[in-house]
Amino acid sequence: MKNTKTAELSDAEEFENINSFDQVPAGMSLILKRLRNLEAIIENMENNSQPKDLKAPITSITELAKFLGIARCTAQGLKNSGRIPFIQFGKKLIIDPDKVLISLNGYMPPKRKKRSTVPGQQTPK
Repeated sequence: MKNTKTAELSDAEEFENINSFDQVPAGMSLILKRLRNLEAIIENMENNSQPKDLKAPITSITELAKFLGIARCTAQGLKNSGRIPFIQFGKKLIIDPDKVLISLNGYMPPKRKKRSTVPGQQTPK
């Protein structure tokens, strides 16, 4: 660390000593060198950041229903029963999609049987 600081100081001193057009190319090379160092630092920070495939939080029952592929009332029932972990501040709802999948762990609500439209006729099984 100490060596890089002394190198930065010497670069700064060299940059301050540029006082004529003849020394502009040297100043530009110092600027380009610092720019490359900054780009390397930024790239390193981006590579060490969190993965980019994080899912956005679910903020409504409708979004939850679409995410799970179920009816809105079923999604509301799962939330109300406590099967879905959520945080709620007033009307603001926040649901983590990954926690939803973990909490359900393969569980899907049973599908309703279709009702016959003709009175007295049973639906085939």
